[in-house]
Amino acid sequence: MSKLQDLYKKNIDREIQGVIKVDDEGFIQQELDEYVVTDEILKHFRLFFSSYNTSIDQRTEKNGVWISGFFGSGKSHFLKILSYILDNREVGGKKAVDYFDDKIGDPMLLADMKRASGVPADVILFNIDSKAAQNANDSKDRILSVFEKVFNEKLGLSTIPHVAELERFLQKNNQYEAFKTSVKEISGKDWSDIREDFYFEQDTIVKAYKEATGHSEEEARNWVEKSEENYHPSIEDFANRVREYIESCGDNRHVLFLIDEVGQYINGEDSAGALLNLQTMVEDLGTECGGRAWICCTGQAAIDDVVKVGNADEFSKIQGRFATRISLSSANVDEVIKRRI
Repeated sequence: MSKLQDLYKKNIDREIQGVIKVDDEGFIQQELDEYVVTDEILKHFRLFFSSYNTSIDQRTEKNGVWISGFFGSGKSHFLKILSYILDNREVGGKKAVDYFDDKIGDPMLLADMKRASGVPADVILFNIDSKAAQNANDSKDRILSVFEKVFNEKLGLSTIPHVAELERFLQKNNQYEAFKTSVKEISGKDWSDIREDFYFEQDTIVKAYKEATGHSEEEARNWVEKSEENYHPSIEDFANRVREYIESCGDNRHVLFLIDEVGQYINGEDSAGALLNLQTMVEDLGTECGGRAWICCTGQAAIDDVVKVGNADEFSKIQGRFATRISLSSANVDEVIKRRI
């Protein structure tokens, strides 16, 4: 075995992930270090970073990216690599983008990548099927609920939408810390430990809300008991919320939703409805945020094949929202294998 090892630069006994999962962060350094930049990947990097960097300097509503490719083409890996670069992640003592210094011979592309990585960004990478609520009533609810959930998680808020809305209200009125302190004093538990048990902790929440806000117990209980019933957000409301967050940061902040396997998720009886609502999400984020909120999706099929609507105007509108389209092939699998070992 030692003689065989001598033939290779890297340890041949190391574990190599055959399938890249976007929610697995156990191999980040290996994924960056051993990522093979083929001629095809170079072309896709140029397209993506050229589009993305437009939003750094000027307002744009071209904020949708569709990455297609069959199983094994590397679309999930490509999406993860984008997430590491845009998040300006430090891995193994250096920035993610610096792993490409000796992989890319195009100085202009490398400069574009480093410029993009230097923009403050909240990068939200997830597999949509694993995050989606299975009991949502319709396609609109499914798309909106998953975006709300991952955005709230990123900001450290509750995954229950109406509870997160309470937290936002308290933050806006500078009462959140007082509320959390009251929860601790009343229950002996941290708010973060009980907020997902909202329905079982209502008495504690009512008392803490009353103490933090100065409202009467009747008002506090009325809000708590009817909070879910009275919460009716729209995609437009969500886009406004993202814009408000971006503006509150004041540093040209970008928010990126990088979503794996959207094509598979929206495929079904109401695929047209789900896709139209995804398109609405891209559209409203583009309108409200002017290019500082992006949606990048992967799917096995190209966007042209996924769109199954009977109206030609709807077809072109959906396509137009995903102005940046990247199609990965499996043609370079042998090259990737050889270069990794």
